[in-house]
Amino acid sequence: MIAVLASLLAACVPLTEADRFGYIRFDERLGDDDPRFAPAVCDEDGCTGHDRSGVEYRTDGEWITNKTVHGPGPSSAFEDRLEPEEPGSRVLTAVVCPWGSGMWLRLDLTAADRPVYGLYAQP
Repeated sequence: MIAVLASLLAACVPLTEADRFGYIRFDERLGDDDPRFAPAVCDEDGCTGHDRSGVEYRTDGEWITNKTVHGPGPSSAFEDRLEPEEPGSRVLTAVVCPWGSGMWLRLDLTAADRPVYGLYAQP
């Protein structure tokens, strides 16, 4: 049990490293009237939109639940710390520290033209 916990903690990526893209950080509230956010679609579950840098945001109406960029994002700095979703998969993931925070990141290397990097949180 201790070895499993130690390996999870060693494999985690700090939020300060993972969240270095887009104009809006995960620890900020995001209203649909925020000038940095150009809403595309809003419904009873929240909004999906983007900022001027091209980062896509999904919100629950107030807090960001995911951020996605078509490109490696900041992941190139710690790609070797990410693990395949399944054995042999070209989709890599890691939990965000502190462990148990309900956040994770995902780097999808299957796209032919460019990777897709996403940072997600439990709503």
